Amino acid sequence: MPATDHAADDRMADLQRAEQLVFERYGIAPQVRTLQLAEPRLRVRVLECGDGPPVLLIPGDGAVAAAWAPLVAELPGYRTIVLDRPCFGCGERFDYRGCELRPHGVAMLRSLLDALELDAAPIIGSSGGAQWSLWLAIDAPERVSALVPMGRPPCACPASGRAGSCGCSPRRASARCSRVCRPAA
Repeated sequence: MPATDHAADDRMADLQRAEQLVFERYGIAPQVRTLQLAEPRLRVRVLECGDGPPVLLIPGDGAVAAAWAPLVAELPGYRTIVLDRPCFGCGERFDYRGCELRPHGVAMLRSLLDALELDAAPIIGSSGGAQWSLWLAIDAPERVSALVPMGRPPCACPASGRAGSCGCSPRRASARCSRVCRPAA
């Protein structure tokens, strides 16, 4: 195995140890599972805590699962399921280049719910995770029983197609970017 693979493995092990320490700080011992999704065909890592009705937590771009520990600690009586999105945190690698994010995100969240054997679930999403959650709620409303988008979901200006390029302010975001959330015709 090349030295770079060992270094990557060491970094991942360090990240997983740090993640465990963060969850322990909040008195949480998540069960870590890897699920095979049908569409897109990839494996995802989820951290599950507690018993009760499910709540799915979708982190934003670049976020790690441990960032949800403070919220998870405040949700006793729920089965919290934290997705470690591919290519972020301890998630598996995924090359997003050339990937159409909306169909990918919707398909991935649908497949995740299927793999978790959930017909629907309340979803809390942050940033890019909120964007994916909003897309799922629009394209498959029957799969989302409640939705809490946190932070400011990214937007893509319909005129340019570049994320954040429209310069939306929170006051003007709905007027300028509402077309982004509509299903493609």
